[in-house]
Amino acid sequence: MKPKQLLLVCASLLLSVNIFSQVAGMLDKNFGNKGIAQISVVLANGDTAVDAPLISQLSNGKFIVAVIASGSSHIDGYIYRLNNNGSVDNAFGNKGRVLVYSAVNSGLIYFYFNDLLIDSNDNIILSEYVSQLGNDGFTIVRLKKDGQYDSSFNRKGIKVIIKNTYLLLDNAVALRPSGKILVSTSYVHRKPHERPSDTTIQYQFRNDGSLDTSFNGKGYVGSGDKFEFSSMGVQPDGRVIYGGNYLEQLNFNGMQNLNFADTGTIRMFTWGYMYYIQMMQDGKFMCLVNAKGISSNKDVTKLIKFNKNGKLDSALNSSGILPIYNTGLPNDGLAFASNVIVQPNGKFLVNISDADNIHSKIRRYLSDGKIDSTFAQNGVIKTSYKINQIILQKNFKIVAVQGAHFSDRTDTNYFYVYRYYNDVVNSNISSSTPSEIKVIKTNSSIKISPNPVNGVLNIQGLTANTRMIIINSNGEKLASRVATSSSYKWNIQNLPADNYFLIASQNNKIIASLQFIKE
Repeated sequence: MKPKQLLLVCASLLLSVNIFSQVAGMLDKNFGNKGIAQISVVLANGDTAVDAPLISQLSNGKFIVAVIASGSSHIDGYIYRLNNNGSVDNAFGNKGRVLVYSAVNSGLIYFYFNDLLIDSNDNIILSEYVSQLGNDGFTIVRLKKDGQYDSSFNRKGIKVIIKNTYLLLDNAVALRPSGKILVSTSYVHRKPHERPSDTTIQYQFRNDGSLDTSFNGKGYVGSGDKFEFSSMGVQPDGRVIYGGNYLEQLNFNGMQNLNFADTGTIRMFTWGYMYYIQMMQDGKFMCLVNAKGISSNKDVTKLIKFNKNGKLDSALNSSGILPIYNTGLPNDGLAFASNVIVQPNGKFLVNISDADNIHSKIRRYLSDGKIDSTFAQNGVIKTSYKINQIILQKNFKIVAVQGAHFSDRTDTNYFYVYRYYNDVVNSNISSSTPSEIKVIKTNSSIKISPNPVNGVLNIQGLTANTRMIIINSNGEKLASRVATSSSYKWNIQNLPADNYFLIASQNNKIIASLQFIKE
């Protein structure tokens, strides 16, 4: 073989291996340790357990993670920065982390990060909720991307929204493209006889932390004591969606849009309580709602999709409403969805956990609400323990974050970040050139049986010269074959019991990716 021909063959093989290792739902072995970054948290002040509720990404691809370390006598809140490969970025703060909250735990204290946002200047925006001895507070913190408090924001980088109120019910934070910060709070005043008529208030702050008087003339608007809002999102036209026990839309100037959903307000408790909103590029939005099951009294999650005008989008599940069950089957037990992410191709990912937080699932649906069986294992990634949040990277890989605060774990001083391949691939993430998006389609005519399998895997629906490989969950190639007819019998009895992928390709393009279990 001539050197030029040999070079072309090697290049083709390298390209093929790279494509085969990037099956949607498979751990990205180039991240952390075979797809999982285990981050050790140096505990102080008697802290014994770690949780990592939130994750986001800077424009340079590095990750920001909100981390809570707690114990019987103290509680601390940190922000970590990770490199794109999952390692701790020691150039950030003090060896990769910044302390943003610390308090003595008297046994009656509760602290949590509600929101973690990144603005267009890579500033890090946090919302913090704290409750201590019956006094509730809500604070906004803005850090620069290097971890320093941003003194241009309210002089010290900290904005106290509510302090020492009797009961803080709900709160939410969102960003406008301009960097202005939207905040919604629902609370009960410390003294009942001083309780104001408006217990739910929406604010808009300028970049410097001052109230933006272009918003309702005062910088805030009250929605009345019957409203509780725990989520919000900004539509492309600048209007803001607020969700909780009601759903309403405010115009850019803070005035309610009475044409939204015909009356201006949707009574959400018809379906349940809305706690999460995911905006879409066309102005439509998806909501997660906690509700009681139809045939039982168990809590279930419903995903509801609205058109931008507040009308249900019947393209989802024919009704606009999709129940999120534990295993994908009706009435199969408790399930709670933490968040939903919409991909550019219309498919969407839902982060689901069991009631006891022992298991978690990332399930992908087609745009019509059917489970996408081409993703991972029959449409689902499964993990032990609860995944707190999932996000899409700039190149559309899937990233998930998890704490280690569960009582039966021994590795309680760690948090974990997972990264999975996706089949929406950004092949050029250079900021100087447009990104090319490539979608790999799966050929549903190729079938495998039995599944699970002990000895021989039967493959049907092939064409001559179809190349097949088997890879494990770490993306490692184990064996390959080339089909000479429409069917193939593959003896895999020597493979260890595990989960595997069968990848079929033609001309270095994947035409099918099928997951199977070897018993």
